[in-house]
Amino acid sequence: MFIYTANGTSYANQIKDTRDAPVTGANAQKAAQVLLKRQRTQQAVSRELRQDIAQASSKVQYNPAYAPPKPAGAPPAGAAPAAPAKPAG
Repeated sequence: MFIYTANGTSYANQIKDTRDAPVTGANAQKAAQVLLKRQRTQQAVSRELRQDIAQASSKVQYNPAYAPPKPAGAPPAGAAPAAPAKPAG
């Protein structure tokens, strides 16, 4: 049951039954175009957002109390980088 208001009047409705019906012809083509456009738009937005986040993440400065945990094996903050290994020989 759902209730909605329109033009100062409240309406109550209930869906009693549903059924699947095939969509064919021009309606099917239009529905497919809308679906594909929505999917491609979402993919493009997601791709651009990931790029923006990747570019900006290196510029983020955290309060040390709220910084995310360091990945395993990462050197502690302020530690000098490890010297490269010398070849044997």
